Amino acid sequence: MHNGERNFFLRQGSTIDSTRFERFFHYSNDIVLITDPDGKVLDANQRARNYFNQPLRGTRFHELFDGLATQEECLKNPQVVHSFRVRSHGKRGESHTFKLTLVPVVQKEHVKELLVILSDLKEMYSYECRIDKLRARIQELERERRLIGDGRLESALEELEKANLSLDRINKELVKELEFAALVQKSLLPTSFPEQKNLRFIFHFEPMGPVGGDYYDVVALGNERIGLIVADVSGHGVGSAFIAAMLKISFVNQAPLCDSPADLLLRLNKEYCRLIQTGEYVTSFYVIIDPGSNRLTFSGAGHPMPFLFHRGSNSTEMLKSEGFFLGMFEGAEYVDGVRDFMPGDRFLLYTDGIIEAFSSEENAQFGVERLLKSFNMHRSRSAEDLTGGIINEVKGFMQQSSFHDDFAMVVVDYKNE
Repeated sequence: MHNGERNFFLRQGSTIDSTRFERFFHYSNDIVLITDPDGKVLDANQRARNYFNQPLRGTRFHELFDGLATQEECLKNPQVVHSFRVRSHGKRGESHTFKLTLVPVVQKEHVKELLVILSDLKEMYSYECRIDKLRARIQELERERRLIGDGRLESALEELEKANLSLDRINKELVKELEFAALVQKSLLPTSFPEQKNLRFIFHFEPMGPVGGDYYDVVALGNERIGLIVADVSGHGVGSAFIAAMLKISFVNQAPLCDSPADLLLRLNKEYCRLIQTGEYVTSFYVIIDPGSNRLTFSGAGHPMPFLFHRGSNSTEMLKSEGFFLGMFEGAEYVDGVRDFMPGDRFLLYTDGIIEAFSSEENAQFGVERLLKSFNMHRSRSAEDLTGGIINEVKGFMQQSSFHDDFAMVVVDYKNE
């Protein structure tokens, strides 16, 4: 639908400026709702209208889904980005499983609106679904061949051969695409790290499949300062890999020019709003570590909150940053935060694959609270044992050995001299 043809729920007298979300509404491949701070729907994109097929204005968004027990569960901390796995029913009664991301729109330190983004998890498995259908058809034809008489045997064999050829073609296309994207992904990740006598970096990355949308990098900024970024591109496959490649180029070029993490994210957002026209977006967290002043300066763009362990007080802090994700809103603002980072302290950055790891038995995600508990349990061990302990606990929670989403984790130790 073109811009001039798209309809919005709110007209005159609206309490929000819908044009601020027009770009997101137009380009996003997801269902998007805008609500007030209490969760009442104010506006929505065309895809939401088509899917729900009911008046949405004034509806509390949690009433649209199964699996959200109460409104309070979603809104207990509206100034933090939340993700849930939810189920809903379309206008024809079909059931869909979504990843629901709840993003606060903050102005002057107050939540003005909530952005509710629904990503259909079925779409991630489109290739697998097509292949499964063809395999089922092949099995059906093989059974039919054993049952039918000679008169229909030849036509059944021809259909079986066509199905086999289609399956082979789809498999080859999938493998070729994923192998190429995997090469792009591999080229993005750092193979060496800036020399820094006081800092030690440990990285762990597990893609959902042959290729993922997660990205991390480290650059030397001069005067012993180190810049560290972790990012997560929405979606998977070749498109996400190329967006991550663009991010790497932009980061390497822009980071040395920015003394402020917020300034870097602002530049990246402006560039991505101009370049990305596909509906994808990027969450990110960028930190500048300065051992010379024992300071850590940070800013986030819709990314999960990292953990900072202060050995002096034997306490763990979650670093909150309210910036919006990259690539959708040109007017997004980012703010720096500053913390002491002393010898013996430890810093953990991660992407949302770990907190969104899902247990069918418990019908729950691993979540931030379990991750924080795991981090505190293992925080006195080596960085390798810390990451290994967290991963084992997540996989034990899931009761399987692979993640449903990409997962990256970075640990930074400030070594005692």
